[in-house]
Amino acid sequence: MTLSSRAVEERTEGVPRLGIATCRERPELQPDDELMVRQLGSLDILVAPWDDPSAAWSTCDGVLLRSVWDYHLRIDEFLDWLEALAAAGVTVWNPTELVTWNARKSYLGELQAGGVPTVPTVWLEPERAPDWPEQIGGAGWDEVVLKPLVGASSFLTWRSSTREAIERADRLDRLAAHGGGLVQPFVHEVESAGEWSLVYFDGQFSHAVRKRARAGEFRVQIEFGGSEEPAVPPAGVRELADAALAATPVEPLYARVDGIESAAGFLVSELELIEPVLFLASASTAPGAFAGALLDRLRGAGSR
Repeated sequence: MTLSSRAVEERTEGVPRLGIATCRERPELQPDDELMVRQLGSLDILVAPWDDPSAAWSTCDGVLLRSVWDYHLRIDEFLDWLEALAAAGVTVWNPTELVTWNARKSYLGELQAGGVPTVPTVWLEPERAPDWPEQIGGAGWDEVVLKPLVGASSFLTWRSSTREAIERADRLDRLAAHGGGLVQPFVHEVESAGEWSLVYFDGQFSHAVRKRARAGEFRVQIEFGGSEEPAVPPAGVRELADAALAATPVEPLYARVDGIESAAGFLVSELELIEPVLFLASASTAPGAFAGALLDRLRGAGSR
């Protein structure tokens, strides 16, 4: 395995080149991804922030999206970059079509319409911003979570009583300025039972973890004090996660299905297809499974 300079145009004869896209704030490979990269063998690997103008993406047989953790802050620019890669004949994983579909949480409405149980949602469209207080109050929920339509890592996400949410014009204005949002009932089981994350490679289930929030917090991400542990999901959880994955427009190389076991049954909260942490350290077979699936696709891309 060779790590290339971002601006290197030359390639080693007969050696596939893989690009791995990160972000400017954290441009290096993350520990989770390093586990997979070690399984790739003799590849020429280019690691760079997705928006680095010196990165020679056009020399790659394929580009793998990983820690592109700022995409939601510049979504139009990010999607334009993906389209530019496609125009240059560079394959991307997950595919641009899938990323575009997944970037806006309106996909949850499509899952629900297709029979996949999701957390109930009221959509807050920016052109209807004056009506948002009425929409939020009319949902009939005492406690709610509000999120942006395009967001990651709990960006602009908050939990409050319905009354407080209606009164927080400053926060609602920020959602409107960011392109709209959604409101959902707070599912209290996340505090007691946590949240499931099920990971898939090439449509095949790999492993799962149960994530838990720290005391006094509802967000389960590590940056908010959350934790995770390997776990075997119940059959019903696995069945509905499989159904969520099957509803995607094209089969993803990698996917993470998040959801909560509630009193109403398992509810899908997110289908993560762009830059999810995949918890590869939680299963000994996971790094190899991810690398094997990636190599299969990379060989196919290089043969075209």
